[in-house]
Amino acid sequence: MRAERFLLLAVLAAVVPFALAAENEADQRRRIAAERSVAQARFEQRQRECHEGFVVSPCVDAARREQRDVLARLRREEAALDERLRHERAAQRAAHSGSRPAAAADDAASVAAPGPRRPAAPLEPAPSQVRAHSAKAPKLSAEAQRETEARNQAKFEASKKAAQEHRDTVDKRNAERAAAGKGAKPLPLPGGASAP
Repeated sequence: MRAERFLLLAVLAAVVPFALAAENEADQRRRIAAERSVAQARFEQRQRECHEGFVVSPCVDAARREQRDVLARLRREEAALDERLRHERAAQRAAHSGSRPAAAADDAASVAAPGPRRPAAPLEPAPSQVRAHSAKAPKLSAEAQRETEARNQAKFEASKKAAQEHRDTVDKRNAERAAAGKGAKPLPLPGGASAP
């Protein structure tokens, strides 16, 4: 009982000052780690006390439930801390990207196509990747591009025609089978089954 009071006081002593004062990230992480260790020590103490008693399982289950509750609360606090930290870093990155050097802005402007801006595609490559890819790819003349497009269109039409022919063949075969009365035979009855 004395150890239980001591642990409770230790938890309160660790929690109250931190809850009242504005904490920075390092202090919050230290507090969460300290509360985790206190929760683990409390669970181990309660588990030892349970083993001294006659009915062990319900006592240990209650101790585990209490430990799970404390650890769940600490995980929520840690997630909130991580989320706040992510937002702060995102804001810093946004502020930093707004004040990037003019040369980098000129690079990005030279890559962009003239004319009205369209919304970016969901997985559009970065401008540096576009430059690297376009440098590797050979430049095609307008006539070569038209020829390539014509070849691709002819391939598409040929595959479309082949698919339609296949569908027609399958439909014809199915119609012939249906007309000939060739249906699926029923499965044989098992030896011990009774007929209806």
